[in-house]
Amino acid sequence: MKITVSDQILSGSLGEGWKDDAAKGLAKYYEEKLEEFVKNEYPEAEIIINMDVQFASGYSRGLSVDVTDSEDDYEIANRLENLLPRIEEKLWESWCGGDGSDYFEES
Repeated sequence: MKITVSDQILSGSLGEGWKDDAAKGLAKYYEEKLEEFVKNEYPEAEIIINMDVQFASGYSRGLSVDVTDSEDDYEIANRLENLLPRIEEKLWESWCGGDGSDYFEES
């Protein structure tokens, strides 16, 4: 089974004072943590996490999950599409609390 998770971060929508390097760091942090979470849920799956960083502001497209080579493709994708935004909220709180400091250098 292969699970691909795709999401987008808009650096200009992160808040006042954010730099593009921070958005790239946040994307790397999300990639690592989401891959770890999905791998724990589906250890037999090949996991691909695509975080697209755009250096703009506005509305980003939503998170999407694509599952292939499983009899339960739809159910797994639907479950993750409902679960992962809540995981991202917790990751955001952790990132803002200091967990993200290793993922970028301030310039």
